[in-house]
Amino acid sequence: MDVSLLEIPAELAAVLHSAEGQQYAQVNQITEVSPPEVKARSDLLLPPNINDYPFSSFARSHFQELNFPALGQPLQHPVTRLEPEYKQSTLEINKLILRFLADQNLQDWQEVLLGNYITSRGLRAPVLRNEILSQVATQMWKNPDGQQCQRGWVLMAALLSAFTPLPALEKPLLKFVSDHGLEGYDAICQHKILTAMQQTGMVPEVSRVHPPTQLEWTANQRKGKMVLDVFTYNEEKLSAEVESWTTGEQYAGWILSTRGLDKVPRGWSVSVFKGDTWQDLLGCDFVLDLIGEMEGTGWPSLSSSDYPITPEGDRSFYQSSFLDTIPPAPGIQAPSLPPPSLSPDSNGPESPYSGRSDFRSPRALDHFVDDLFKPVLYQGPRTPNMESGGNLTGRMKGGGKIGPTQQQAFPTAGYPGIVQVPAYQPMPMMGGMMPAPMPMMSPMGGITPMPAMVLPQPQPVVPSVDPNQIAAQQQAFINQQALLMAQQMTLQAMTISQEQQRRQRPRSPEPSRSRQAKTQPAPSPTPAPKKEPAPAPAPTPAPKPTKSSSNQNAEPPQSLPEATTSIDTYLDASDSDEGTLPLETFQQKREYFQRMGQEKIFVKKVRPPPTKPQPNKEATKETASSPQPEAVPAPPLPTPMQKSEKPVTKAKKEPGVKRLEPVPKAEPSREIRNIIKMYQSRPAPEPQPIELLRASKPFTKKNDPKNEALAKLGIANFQPPDSPTALASENSRKGVPLLPPPPPPKSSSILEKQLPLMNIFSQLPDSPTGSQIPPPPPGLPPPLLFADQAKQESELRGSARTITEDDASIKTQLYKLTASVSFSYTNVAWKIFLRKEVFYPKENFSHPYSLNLLCDQIIQDTYSDSCFRISKEERRKMKDLLAEFQVGPDASSILEDGFKKRIVVAARDNWANYFSRLFPVQGENGSDVQILGVSHRGLRLLKIAKAAGFSPEHLKILCSYSFADLMSMELKGRNTLEFSLKNEQLILHSAKAQQIKAMVELFLQELRQDSNCVVALRSYITDDKSLLNFKKGDIIELLPIHGLEPGWLFGSIGGRSGLFPANLVQLAAVPDYLSASMERIEGVRKSPRNDLEGKSVRKESFASSLSSETATSATFPAADNYTMVDFALAHFREIQTTPGWKGMSAEKRSAAVLVQHTKVPIQEPLLPYSDTELNELATKNFMTLMRFMGDQPKLRNQEETDYCYEILQLCKEKENLRDEIYCQVIKQVTQNPKPESCARGWMLLGLLAGYCLPSSIFMPYATKFFQEASSDSSSIHQELASTCQGNLRKTVMYGGRQHLPFRVEMEAFLKGHGSRRLVIFLPGILQYGTKIRTFTVAAELVQEVCEQMGVSEMQEIKEFALFAAKDNGKLMKAVHPEEYIHDYLLEDTLVKLKIRRLTWKTPLHFENEVYISLHYGQVLCDYLTGKLLLNYSNDLEKQVGTLALFQHWAKKVDLPPSKEEITEYTPKSGLPPINMQDLQATIRQLLTTTRPLDPKEAKIRFIEHMVHLPLFGYNTYTVERTSDQRIPVPCVIGVNREQIILGGRETQEIYFVLPLKEMQRMRTLRAMDDSGPPGLEINYGTPQDPKTIWFELQKAKEMYQTISIILDEGEFQP
Repeated sequence: MDVSLLEIPAELAAVLHSAEGQQYAQVNQITEVSPPEVKARSDLLLPPNINDYPFSSFARSHFQELNFPALGQPLQHPVTRLEPEYKQSTLEINKLILRFLADQNLQDWQEVLLGNYITSRGLRAPVLRNEILSQVATQMWKNPDGQQCQRGWVLMAALLSAFTPLPALEKPLLKFVSDHGLEGYDAICQHKILTAMQQTGMVPEVSRVHPPTQLEWTANQRKGKMVLDVFTYNEEKLSAEVESWTTGEQYAGWILSTRGLDKVPRGWSVSVFKGDTWQDLLGCDFVLDLIGEMEGTGWPSLSSSDYPITPEGDRSFYQSSFLDTIPPAPGIQAPSLPPPSLSPDSNGPESPYSGRSDFRSPRALDHFVDDLFKPVLYQGPRTPNMESGGNLTGRMKGGGKIGPTQQQAFPTAGYPGIVQVPAYQPMPMMGGMMPAPMPMMSPMGGITPMPAMVLPQPQPVVPSVDPNQIAAQQQAFINQQALLMAQQMTLQAMTISQEQQRRQRPRSPEPSRSRQAKTQPAPSPTPAPKKEPAPAPAPTPAPKPTKSSSNQNAEPPQSLPEATTSIDTYLDASDSDEGTLPLETFQQKREYFQRMGQEKIFVKKVRPPPTKPQPNKEATKETASSPQPEAVPAPPLPTPMQKSEKPVTKAKKEPGVKRLEPVPKAEPSREIRNIIKMYQSRPAPEPQPIELLRASKPFTKKNDPKNEALAKLGIANFQPPDSPTALASENSRKGVPLLPPPPPPKSSSILEKQLPLMNIFSQLPDSPTGSQIPPPPPGLPPPLLFADQAKQESELRGSARTITEDDASIKTQLYKLTASVSFSYTNVAWKIFLRKEVFYPKENFSHPYSLNLLCDQIIQDTYSDSCFRISKEERRKMKDLLAEFQVGPDASSILEDGFKKRIVVAARDNWANYFSRLFPVQGENGSDVQILGVSHRGLRLLKIAKAAGFSPEHLKILCSYSFADLMSMELKGRNTLEFSLKNEQLILHSAKAQQIKAMVELFLQELRQDSNCVVALRSYITDDKSLLNFKKGDIIELLPIHGLEPGWLFGSIGGRSGLFPANLVQLAAVPDYLSASMERIEGVRKSPRNDLEGKSVRKESFASSLSSETATSATFPAADNYTMVDFALAHFREIQTTPGWKGMSAEKRSAAVLVQHTKVPIQEPLLPYSDTELNELATKNFMTLMRFMGDQPKLRNQEETDYCYEILQLCKEKENLRDEIYCQVIKQVTQNPKPESCARGWMLLGLLAGYCLPSSIFMPYATKFFQEASSDSSSIHQELASTCQGNLRKTVMYGGRQHLPFRVEMEAFLKGHGSRRLVIFLPGILQYGTKIRTFTVAAELVQEVCEQMGVSEMQEIKEFALFAAKDNGKLMKAVHPEEYIHDYLLEDTLVKLKIRRLTWKTPLHFENEVYISLHYGQVLCDYLTGKLLLNYSNDLEKQVGTLALFQHWAKKVDLPPSKEEITEYTPKSGLPPINMQDLQATIRQLLTTTRPLDPKEAKIRFIEHMVHLPLFGYNTYTVERTSDQRIPVPCVIGVNREQIILGGRETQEIYFVLPLKEMQRMRTLRAMDDSGPPGLEINYGTPQDPKTIWFELQKAKEMYQTISIILDEGEFQP
C-alpha cells in the first residue's frame, strides 16, 4: 500500500510546517571531524543468561497474537497487551512507523522530525515504550526489503538513544538486536541497551528528557562516533567522544581522567554558555539532553521546563514548550490528494497514483495484464515496494483496498457498492450516487464491456459499513479472480503449444505419447463431434450495490458433466485444410474452465486489514469505445496417436489435478466474466513450427511462439534453478504429494515457466472439510527453487507474518563498536564548559590540574552576576578575600597552590548552595519549595528570590537538614519521596525523585563508612541502669566491649553509656557540630512575606535600633538557661565523648571548668568536628589566641597585630570555625587571673562581634554572655562588654565589615583608640566634622547630619545619602546606609565623603540655617553645571538675570555684580547662546525695580525658583549613546524617585520614560574600548513583554548606585 496516504497527527504536521528552515540549519551544523582526543569508556558485559530470553518467547507471553499484517499494512490493535485507552495512540504510532520505514518521499529533516516525534510519544508515556519497540522489531522481523531494514534499524537506534525498554523486554530486545541486527547496527543497538542498563541499575526505567539530537541521527545513520568540543575556564579545548547515555558526571570524568588524575574524578559536570547566559547540567542527567535543549526540538518532553535545562538569568521552572508558537493545525492532517478538478480522461502528466496506460485499445489491455503479473514473475532486480503481496493486490484491477488511488478521482474500491469519498472512511453508496455504467470498449466476440470508474461528487458523511467485513469480502474476491486469470492464461498457452506440436508432427512417436500421458488423466475413447463457438452474450448493466459478500452476487449454480475424459477431448476443431479436427472446439474448453472457476471457494478467516483506507496502486481511467476484431479460432491440431480402446481407468494422481464430481456450480459474477472474456478474446499468435526434442536432450527454440506468452507473463528471461528440493519440502509439509524427481536435463517447457505463477495463486487458505475447491490446472513439472523463493517472499509480504521460534538456538555474542568516522558540531552559538558541580564526602582535590580548574571556576563566577547559586553577600565576601590575596578576575595571577587551595576551601565551606546538585521539586500544598539542594553537608530546601528589583536572582534557603538528621528515605511511586527526619516527615514531589534517592543513598553510604555511630529509630526507655535510654533520632556512639550477646550493642550518648537492642538503631553518619549548626528557618510550608514587606520591616527595625543603643532583647532572645555552661553540656566534645560523665563526682564533672580560662593549650577542638583539617586549624588557633593574649610567648618577628589578623582571617575563610573561635575566646576571658590578658581578649571579642556572626545555635548563648558582662558593674571590662554587644547588634543588622582593619587602625584599636575624626563635605562650601568608630555605618552619619539640619522624620532622613568621591568628584559612588564607613576609607586619604539629597518627596521647609545652606548649595551646583534646564522662552535673559541676582545677594555683597561675576552666575552649559550685554542690561534694570534681599531670603527665593524647572528633583547625567536609535544623542537622562527619563538638552523634549516600578534587572557594562564610556543595561517590562535598553555614559556606575539606593529604599512606589 502507499504509506504516504497514512494520516499524521496535527501536532506533528504543525511542527513539520514550522521547523523546515531550522532543521536545514541544524543539518548544516554537523560535520565530519578527526578522531577525538578523549575516547568513551565502557566496560560492558552481556547478561550471563541472555540466551534464555529469545524474542520469540517474549512475543508468546506478551503479544496479543503472533500473526501480524503483511509488511506495510497498519495494525488493527496493539502488538502487546495494553489497556484499551492506549489503543488509539498505538495505532497512530504504528502508522508513523510505517511511514518512516516505507515513505520514499521523506526528506532527511522530515525523517528526523518524524523519528523524534515517535520517540517523544514514548518519552511522554512510558507504558507505550515496549509497544513502540515491539512494533519496530516486528517490522524488521525477516523483512526482505533492504531499504526498509536500514531505516528500521536507524529508527531502533534512535529509540534506544532516548529511552530503555521496560524490564520485561529489556533482555529479549537485547538478544534480538544482537542476533538479527544489520551489520553495524547489531553493535550500535547492543551498545546502547547495555549502557542504558548501567543507568537503570541506579535509576529504574531511566529515559532522556529530549528526543535524539541531530548529531545522534547523523551518527546513527552513518554508524559513526559523536564528538563534542569541551572548554575549560582558562580556554583549554578538548575534543571528547560522547554517547547517548553519557551523563554529565561520566563525561567530565572521562575528560579529567586523561589529564593525569589518579582516580576517576567525581562531582564534575558540564555547562553551556550561550549569549550571556549559562545553563548547568545535573551530573546525573545526560549530556545530549543539554544539546537537545540548545537545538530546541519543540517536542513536549518529560521535564522540558525543569531545572537545570533553563538559562540562568532568565530561568523559569514552568516554561511553555516550543509548540505554543506553532500555528494551529487542522483536526486531521494527512498527505492531501490533488483536487478533483480534471475529468477522468484528462491527459496530464502521469503521477505515481495514475494508471500505467490507457485501456481504450486492445494493446493497452495487454500492457495492463503484463504489468499485473510482472512484479510476481520477473526474475531480475526488483524495486522493494513491489515485492509485497499488498502492493501486488494494489496493482490488480479494482485495487482490492479502500481509499483514493488516483489523482483527480476517487474510484471504487474493488467491491460493488462501495466508493471512496475524500473523508478517509469507507462509505456505502447511497441512492443516486452509484456510478453509471459506461462502455469501456466495444463488444468483442461476446465480451461484456467493463464499466469504467467515474468521479463521484463530494458527498456528505454517512454512516460507514463494517470495514472488517468489506476487507474480508474483497480479499476473497481478489483471490478467486487472480486464480481464474492465472488458470485461463496458463491453459491457453498450453493449448497453443500442443497445437504447434500436432501441426509439426501429425503422428508423434511414443515418447510424445508418454509425455502426454503425464498431463492428462485418461485418453478419450472417441472423438467428439465438431461444435461451433457459442455466441457471445449481450452486455448487461452493472449490478446494483449490495452489502452481501461476493458469493451472493453470483448467478444460480449450474451442473457440470463429470469430467472423465482427457483434455484433448475438449479441444476444438477449426476450419482448416489439414485433416483430422479435435473432438471439441477451443471455445468449449474455455467454457469448461469458466464453469470450473464458478466453484464456491471457502476461504479461511484471517485478520481483517486495517480500517484506514488502503489505496490502490493502479488508477482507472474513463475510456471511449473502440472497434475490436472478432476472435480468431484456434488453428487445427493433428490427431493424437491412440492406444487400443480400453475402459477408462484412473490415472496416477498428480499434484494439483483433481477428479471432478457432478456437483452444482455457481455462475461467476459479472466482473469475473468480463475479465475472463476479455482475455479469451486475445488474438492467438501466429503459430511457428518447433522441433520437439527428446527427454534426454534440451531442445532449441526457433521462433518459438511461447516466447510471446512468456514475455507477457514477465518471465521471458527466466532460467530454472538447479535444485527443486525447497518447494518439494514445503509441499510435503503442507500435505501436497511430492512430485517425481525431474529428469537430468533441464526443461524449458511452458508448464515449468508457469509454475511460479501457479504456486503463488494456489496459496489459498484452508477450506473446511468437504468443501468444493475449483480444480487446479493439469499436472505440472517438478517444482523449481524460484517457486520456493517466490512463495517465501509472498508469505513475508503479501500475507500475515508470524513470529517463529527459530531465534532460540542462536548464541548471542558481544560486539565491539568499530566506527571509523566521527561527527561533531560546527559554527554553533554555544560552548560547553567543564565545571565542578558538587563535592563528594571526604573528597580530595589536591591534584594541581583540578585545583586550577576549581580556582578558575570560582573566580569566574565571583566576578559574574549570572551565577544565581551565589548570594550577594557570599560574592562580596569572596571578592574581599581575593582582594586580600591581591587576585583579580584573572586566576593566572595566582602562583602559589596554597592560595588556590584556600580560595577553593573558602568557597566549599562558605558558599551554601554553590557546590550542590540542584533538583527541581515541589512540596506539599502551600509550600514555597522549588529546589532541593544536595551537597556534602546535607539537604537544603530552596526557592528562587530576588534581593531587590535591580538585583540578579539568587537562591533563598528555606530549611536545612544534615545527613545525621535523615533517618530513612522511601520512594512513593515514581515522583514522590518521603524523608523521615528526626523531628518531622518531609514529602517532596519531583520528576527526578529516583535520581535524588540514588544520590542521597550514595552520600549516606560513604558517610557511614568507618562510622562508629548509630541513630535511634525508636525511643527506648527502661529502668535498668545497665541499659541506655534514648529517644528517637538520638545519635549514639558505639563503644568497644567484649562479651556482648548477639542482638545487643554498647554505646554512649550525652555522657551516659549502657547496653541497648541492636534492632532499634541503624548505622548513621558521623555527627559533628556542623550538622547541628546548619541554619534552620521555620515556616517552610508557609508562604513568606514578599521582599518588599521584608525590606520595610528590616528598615523599621534598623531605625528603632539606632535610637536605642541598649535595645537588644528584641533582637536577641535570651532566656535564663542560655548560659555558656548549658552550651558546653549540649555541644562540647569532651562531654559527648566521655563515657559516664554524669556518674562522675561533682568536682570532676563540673561543666563550668570547660568554659573557664586554661593555661594549657587544648589538644582537641572544644566542638566536635569530623573533618581532620578543621580539627587541626582549631587547635592551632587556640595557640595563636594564647600568644595574642600573652598566655604563651610570642614567636620571633611576630607582633600582636599579626596574631589578631590571623584569627580574623580564619573567621572569614572558615565560617564553620566561627563558633569554635568564639568559644575559645570566651573561655580564655572567663576567670582569667591576668587583667591585661583579659582586656586583650575582650578587644578581640569586639572585633569578632563586628566582623562575623556566630551560628544560629550559638547566637543566643553569645548574646546572653555579652548581656551579663555589660550589666556587671563590678567588672572592670564592663565598657568593653557593652562595645561587644553594640558591635554584635550592628553585625546582625548590617552584616559586618567587609574588609579587615588596616594596620594603622588595628594598632590604634588595640591601644584603646577606637575612634577617629572625619570631615563630611556638604554641598557648597560647608563642611561638617565628626568622629567615627571602627564599626560606624553610613546610616549613622546621615542621621547625625540630619539632626544638625533639624530633620527628624525617618522618611525624610532616607532621602539623603552619602557619596564617596575621589579625584575631585570625577569618581563618585553612592554609599548604602548599611555599609561601613571604614570599608570606603581604608588607608586611602584621597577619598572624601559628601552628603546630598537624593530624592525630593518630602516638602521643603526652611527653618534651619544648615538645612537652607545645604539645599541652596546642591541646587546651585546643579544649575551652574547645566543639570537643571531653564524654561526656554523669550524672557530667558530675565530668568538668568533674576537667578544671578539671587546668587549675588546670597553672598551678602552690596555692590552691583561685575561682568566677571555675571559670567560666574551663568550656567556653563545647557543654555542657548546669551548676549552678555543684553544680560547685563537686564540685571541693571532688575536692580532698579527689585528690592535687595538678605542672604537667607535670597537662598530661599533661589530654591523656590529652581523647584519649577523641568528637571528639578532629578539626578541628571549625560548620555553619549543608547540602544534606541530613535533617541538623538547626546541627551540628558534623569532619575528621581518615580521614573527615568531621557530628554533633549536644547529642545527639552522628552524622548523616553521608564517607571521604576517596571524595572526587573540592571547591570553595568564594560566600555567597548579603552577610550569609550562604560554602559548601563536595564531590563524592564512584564514577564509577558520583557524589554531591554542600554545607555553609554561616563558616570554609569554612579547612576547604577543611585538607582539601586532608590530601589532599595522602596522609593519607586508612588
